[in-house]
Amino acid sequence: MQKEWIAPIEEEPVIQQLKRISEGWYCITKKENQLLFNDLRFGVMNADSTDFQFSFSYAIKEQNGLYSASELPNKNRAQAEKLLKKLWVRMWGN
Repeated sequence: MQKEWIAPIEEEPVIQQLKRISEGWYCITKKENQLLFNDLRFGVMNADSTDFQFSFSYAIKEQNGLYSASELPNKNRAQAEKLLKKLWVRMWGN
């Protein structure tokens, strides 16, 4: 979860926008040589510590010197349902 991976492009408008949206709560990961900007405010959609799937992740792309971000598709709904059930139990202190 390396913020230094975006250091060379940190001032790019798309990175600044993502940082603003996430209110500074983010981490950077790489998956298959693709930089991912992950919003930490909503947590992860799975419990697999070897392959976190964040609720909101954006693939950072460069084309002709211009950077853009595209939101990754929503994660498995069944997984989200399991997580919500666990959160509900935790919320009530059980």
